[in-house]
Amino acid sequence: MDESTFLAEQLALVAGHRFNEAPHRRSALTREGAIYLDKARILTRGGDFASAASAAERAVAESPQSPDARALLGALQLEIGNAAAAAPQLAAAAELSPNWAEVSRLCGEAAYRSGDMHTARKHLQKALTLRPDWPEAAVRLGETMLKLGDFAEGFRLIDARFAAAGQVPPGPRWDGNAPLWGKSVLIVAEREIGDLVQFIRYADLLKKRGATVYVTCPGDLVTLLETVPGIHRAVPFGMGLTPTDYVIPLLGLPLAFGTTLATVPANVPYLTADEGLTMAWNAYLTDQKPESRLRVGLVWADAGEPSPIPVRSVALADLSPLWTVPGVDWFAMQQGPQQAELPFNETPLIDISRDLTSPGQIVAAVAALDLLISVDTPAAHVAGAMNTPAWTMLSAACDWRWLGTGETTPWYPSVRCFRQEVAGEWEPVARRIAAALTDVLAGA
Repeated sequence: MDESTFLAEQLALVAGHRFNEAPHRRSALTREGAIYLDKARILTRGGDFASAASAAERAVAESPQSPDARALLGALQLEIGNAAAAAPQLAAAAELSPNWAEVSRLCGEAAYRSGDMHTARKHLQKALTLRPDWPEAAVRLGETMLKLGDFAEGFRLIDARFAAAGQVPPGPRWDGNAPLWGKSVLIVAEREIGDLVQFIRYADLLKKRGATVYVTCPGDLVTLLETVPGIHRAVPFGMGLTPTDYVIPLLGLPLAFGTTLATVPANVPYLTADEGLTMAWNAYLTDQKPESRLRVGLVWADAGEPSPIPVRSVALADLSPLWTVPGVDWFAMQQGPQQAELPFNETPLIDISRDLTSPGQIVAAVAALDLLISVDTPAAHVAGAMNTPAWTMLSAACDWRWLGTGETTPWYPSVRCFRQEVAGEWEPVARRIAAALTDVLAGA
């Protein structure tokens, strides 16, 4: 779920509340509290969330029994990235107004972002009980269930994403039961490149059931995806949908195949690098560091991070513990705006990002490394799909695909997860990675 979209909706619901819609809550506001709450709402609608939070704090101070004031303050704390501060305000609002569905959902969001999936599940289930036809809440509950390892329920719930986006799922949709011998199936890509890399593994399962498999994708991925087992043809976006007997959304594949935590299809590698390009990258990296002991690529930020609260980006300065490990040769693979951090930090990184000019080049560069260290980006998925060693830095509010705990992921046997223990704190993650690198170089 796009977190900025989530918060925009929730802030509109909470900030747009009118006293005359809830007279039982109006009496909890003093005159001064009402003035500050109105000011906070006006600032919220104008997008000045920090100032709005300050005004909401005054409203709470003046009217501590007002669920409206506490709810808005909690929502604003989420917006500015402080889930820990948001949680008690939202909990108080929920206690004062137990049938307010938006507050229950916000309580679930605060718990989700703090990594407390059990609490998130409780609040989101309540939100859906209070407001059953709420696709956005269903999607977030689905993501919560997936992080808890309940794939059957999780994938069922995230199917509400089409209703949340106002879309009708493309059809006729394959439901997982209809025979496929002699039939054709179009996999319709969704959302992010990482999703495409992760779930394209199901193409081979479709082919083994007798289907001819097509997939939609960005134009620059056509050549790469047509090497994936099971894919007959990749169709660039904008070319029009290929007429097929069935279509299926990319993230509908695990549901159709009845995937559980124990039955994740992890037959890797299913993505391969071009042999010639890989040889060229090996030669290039050797030329940069002729006596390298350990070649490590680094991606520290998601170039497409959509949220004002970065959960898939690390400030390069927070990774300074990594540079203390002797024997590692570092290669910066970062692209996008965050690449500009490199000149302002003293690091041993050799910048190879300018040579990563296509998906094929990125795949080959990853293949030439001994290890990739990355936040949750397509590069991490590429390494996992290639069965190349990769260490993934995950925030406390990481995406559902990495589950909620543990160092391993059933989707990618070669990937090791390094998780935040406290939301927003990346330096301890870097220290644990540095210790692990030391162990690797010592042969542990």
